[in-house]
Amino acid sequence: METRTWARLSTALTTLALVLLVACDHPGGSTTPDDAAPPREPGLAALVPGARAATAAFLADPNAPGSPSVLLAVAPARPASPASRAASRPTPPPAPPPDGSAAVRAPTTWQAEMSWSPGQRLAHATRAKKPEVLRLFAAAGVAFPPKDLLFRVYKQEKELEVWAGDGASALRRVATYGICAASGELGPKRAEGDLQVPEGFYRFGYFAPGSAFYLAALIDYPNLSDRIRGARAPGGQILMHGKCASIGCVSMTDERMEELYLMAYGAWRDGGHRTDVHIFPARDLDALLEDEEHVAHHDFWREIGAGHAAFEATRRIPKVTIEKDGRYVVAAVR
Repeated sequence: METRTWARLSTALTTLALVLLVACDHPGGSTTPDDAAPPREPGLAALVPGARAATAAFLADPNAPGSPSVLLAVAPARPASPASRAASRPTPPPAPPPDGSAAVRAPTTWQAEMSWSPGQRLAHATRAKKPEVLRLFAAAGVAFPPKDLLFRVYKQEKELEVWAGDGASALRRVATYGICAASGELGPKRAEGDLQVPEGFYRFGYFAPGSAFYLAALIDYPNLSDRIRGARAPGGQILMHGKCASIGCVSMTDERMEELYLMAYGAWRDGGHRTDVHIFPARDLDALLEDEEHVAHHDFWREIGAGHAAFEATRRIPKVTIEKDGRYVVAAVR
């Protein structure tokens, strides 16, 4: 990144780092879906000067050398007046062209108005993206809401796959999304403040339509394995959310988060089914297991790799149990 660009973003990065450490990585968190009482979070004020342009540049080429993964500044938000809320009726983003389940639904530049109430956010998402969600499921041949819903996250590729099914047969891929931001390196999360996105087998806990990062859903880290193997303070409040900002969280752009939120929230609210979230370092685990640079993680990756292989073989969400020493044990479901 050029020196001038970095200078314009330095204030934004510093401010966001301080706030996200609280919002995205601190102890605690519910494992029961409860959108009626999400945790309180800091408000999102606005982009600092130059950050909006930097966001667009990052989305245009996220792999460019020096591209930042944190682009937003956070500060206490000033309440919007009723007149300004009424005047800020959003224009829904244009519907993307039909794409097959294998085509990546890339990050987009549309940004939600953060003065909207939780109800307004859900109303906008439903109006703007529910038809698209229904189209994706219909194209995959899966009824909505599904009885099985699996999000598979690949950190190295920065992609998220959505798989869904009827609860009795093989799941089908509904869509693949580009992840906008995911901090840290390959390897599991073990301690509060290590900036890592977790790796392993999780589910969504609560839903937070009033999040400071637009729409959000809690990943139930730390699970039992993480608590056994991790530090005394393993961290928590790991979310999947909008606003393309991450310190330990899986972050999407706002438009894409609307789609994912509607999928997971609909499966729970309308069908009573929680979304499984499997997070892997990469699709090609065999290549990582041959890389001596990551030898410290090899045993762990073999464990979670068994879960990846089980799903690849049967297209059913595998049964995962946790041993007393924290090891994952995977059994394929047929």
